[in-house]
Amino acid sequence: MIPRVNGKGQDEAAPTYWEAIEAVKGDQFAMLALLRRIRPRLVKWFDRRIGARLRGRTDAEDLAQESLLEICQRLPSFEPRGHREF
Repeated sequence: MIPRVNGKGQDEAAPTYWEAIEAVKGDQFAMLALLRRIRPRLVKWFDRRIGARLRGRTDAEDLAQESLLEICQRLPSFEPRGHREF
């Protein structure tokens, strides 16, 4: 269960934060939910930032995939400081 933030319902970052917390604890369903939640944001972020010269060599999907792999590798060392990090 994802707690309410400031008593006003869920903040957009709160589900991502709690999924990360549960994924660190080894919850594979939380890991999958986390990756599914952040993937579209990563693709959009990279798509807006790839210059014309790089588009011929890579694309936003590939960069997002590499980032998701990095997240999976580094998640065990994640130290939560609050849901606003996301």
